[in-house]
Amino acid sequence: MRRIGQLDTEIQARLFADYLFVRGIEAQVEPAKGNAAWTVWVVEEDRVEEGKALLSRFRSMPDAEEFQQATAAAAARRREQPPEPRVEPRSGN
Repeated sequence: MRRIGQLDTEIQARLFADYLFVRGIEAQVEPAKGNAAWTVWVVEEDRVEEGKALLSRFRSMPDAEEFQQATAAAAARRREQPPEPRVEPRSGN
């Protein structure tokens, strides 16, 4: 997992992470240490450069329709995915 950059707000970071998800790029966001910004991480090493390029595009036009529709598209895609199997803890018998 590699850091690809920061965004000013949690809303922007989560919107961008949804956009990456729709594009098939697994990402995580977290509060940046020492300031109010949010850090964006890309999980797969081979998608880091693509993630950086998309972040640059997002920063230049965050109100573009492709980004603004990402949250709804990501939510729809998540609903389509099968639930992850639940692992029950083993009893100590």
